[in-house]
Amino acid sequence: MPVALVVLATLLMGSVRADGAEPQSQSQAPGTLISDFPVQAPGVDGTAYLVSYWSMSEQSLPVEVTGMVFVPFGSAPAGGWPVVSYGHPTDGMAPSCAPSADPSTDVPDVNEMLDRGWEVVATDYQGEDNQSIVSAASGLQPHGVNLPTARNIIDIVRAASQLSAADASTKYVVWGYSQGASAATYVANIAAAYAPELTLEGVVATAPPSGLLEDFYGSPTDSASPFTLMYVAGYNSTYGDDVVPLNLTPLGMSFYNDLSQDCYDALASAMSPYQTDQVFTSTTPSLFFAILLATNDPWFIPQATSTPVLLVQGSADTTDTPLDTWVLWAHLCSLGQDTLLWEYPGLDHNDIVGSSMGDVEHWIADRFAGVSNPDTFSPNGQTGIQQSSCN
Repeated sequence: MPVALVVLATLLMGSVRADGAEPQSQSQAPGTLISDFPVQAPGVDGTAYLVSYWSMSEQSLPVEVTGMVFVPFGSAPAGGWPVVSYGHPTDGMAPSCAPSADPSTDVPDVNEMLDRGWEVVATDYQGEDNQSIVSAASGLQPHGVNLPTARNIIDIVRAASQLSAADASTKYVVWGYSQGASAATYVANIAAAYAPELTLEGVVATAPPSGLLEDFYGSPTDSASPFTLMYVAGYNSTYGDDVVPLNLTPLGMSFYNDLSQDCYDALASAMSPYQTDQVFTSTTPSLFFAILLATNDPWFIPQATSTPVLLVQGSADTTDTPLDTWVLWAHLCSLGQDTLLWEYPGLDHNDIVGSSMGDVEHWIADRFAGVSNPDTFSPNGQTGIQQSSCN
């Protein structure tokens, strides 16, 4: 990337990520619980609540968001249940894609976390609002725009603290996967200023997207990517057509129109017969789009925080590649960020969560227990795991 673009990206990130804006009214303050309903979640070792709450958009305007709160059975410890806030991967951009529509499958390995005595919260992200409790449309989910997504992940922790039956602690860890992992790195960067009443003990980013500008559109003859379409649509929805125009062919516009009702799998199936130049009119990001991609790229996070960060990566991942995650690790280390990287041999984007989850939960348990990081624990879910810390 040209030096001038890097400088512009860094400057813009500093302004985009400022968290001093006031909500429109006290009743719409970020994290304010709007509604909560106990729901059936067969097979889940806890009580499940579907909630709606206020969060903040990229422009620091109030936005209603939905999600799930899972409370362990039994009595909470002194100070309340420690909280794990989960950021889900790419699944779509419309209300029909809300993970809370199926509470039993909302969060991977939720029972193990509940059995450990952790409360688990999981945002749907703004735009994916569960229509059973939110009727007003808030537009497409801002896919790949990390500041509002990070706020959504934090604000559901605040909302859980207002749910009397939840008995939530102010201590929390964030775990994000894929899209949620990129947002999780931003949680680490904004949490202290955005939610000073909470204590962020650690952040886990599993298969985090980074290096967004590298071959963003791909070759004109590559297979058309639904991820690319969702980035373009999400940035257009967030920043406006004058800044990020919809550079779509008539075929591309038909896929764009499907985003308001179809989720990722259906979109991927529909786009699979086509190539990039059949969907997009240009395969070069405009200057403003490139700058905005950089401001939302963990490679350009501008400063270190005191929060320990764990990056988890599969060596065979072709969606969010090991090289990009190693560059992210090196960048965070260069800032002085307390960062640990675990790379699992032979695992791809879909395998990494299930195979690393036991190790991740051990790391999270150590954060809640106050164990220093880098952790002395060695992940043993796979042989040959490469571990790298900044120290």
